[in-house]
Amino acid sequence: MKRLFDEFREMSPQYKGAVTGFTIALLLAVFGFLKFILIVVFSISGYYIGKKIFANKEALKEFLDRILPPGRFR
Repeated sequence: MKRLFDEFREMSPQYKGAVTGFTIALLLAVFGFLKFILIVVFSISGYYIGKKIFANKEALKEFLDRILPPGRFR
């Protein structure tokens, strides 16, 4: 899967737009508009939350300490 993303990153901008447009059109055709919007909202929020939590390992440890008993993941 990582190789696919690397190839996508190396594409010229006109092909990136075509691939992105095709993917959006395919998702709309398969799932419909409302399910597509739900997928987009969950994907964006998951990306944002993951980026904020996992960017700093200390913040991740603090987050786990708040949820789980302290000191468990140190």
